[in-house]
Amino acid sequence: MKKLVFYLIMPIAVLLISSCNKTPEFIADESWDVWIALNSDVGGINDLRQNVLETLINRRIASIENDDLVESEKVEQLISATCCYPAFRFCNPIDLDGEAINYDDSRYQFDASWISTWSYNDIMETFNLDIPQDVYIYYVNVNEDSLKEQARMIYNDYRYELAASLRKSVHVYEWERDKERSDRRKGISIYDVIYLVSIGNDSRYVRCQCMENDALGEREIKIKNESEYLLDL
Repeated sequence: MKKLVFYLIMPIAVLLISSCNKTPEFIADESWDVWIALNSDVGGINDLRQNVLETLINRRIASIENDDLVESEKVEQLISATCCYPAFRFCNPIDLDGEAINYDDSRYQFDASWISTWSYNDIMETFNLDIPQDVYIYYVNVNEDSLKEQARMIYNDYRYELAASLRKSVHVYEWERDKERSDRRKGISIYDVIYLVSIGNDSRYVRCQCMENDALGEREIKIKNESEYLLDL
């Protein structure tokens, strides 16, 4: 009988322990993740940006090629989907504060002058297309105004998907509430948190200090130090 009681109580005890150790929503809040990824020294962010952009454009290409279109319509849509690539390839649609940059405020807006012989060749090679150069460049110059609106939509999708990829790269590794500096009466909680940031083949542990002030509705975070080795923190 004693054994039976023990086995019935154990799951409840485990549940209580896991509940007490549950990561506070404040620490796991995704709003931190983009900022942490961009402000850490983890490598591969430029490659990540380019991969996200190319994946987005390739999805559009696949959709166009699967549509029941005449060849001329297909060519026009393929040009529309790819001509912004030279403008956005080195674009930063999210600033270091983790805030999205609006298309109208970005210095990487689409312009027909971006499409040169070099950029045309780069587009053809990157997306495995075979559109004559004179057809491509002529269409871009004649339809520049409408293509700017197409570029705006692609930019917004790119910004959204890049933010999602950056969030996925950041995970809470461990955390601890700073009991000495926290003050429940004033609604102030301070945490020491280690995040693991992984992008491509590069990973880093990032130690942060996080503060939440319920009374003022304020949140703050700062990076204390970071290393690819946990014991170096």
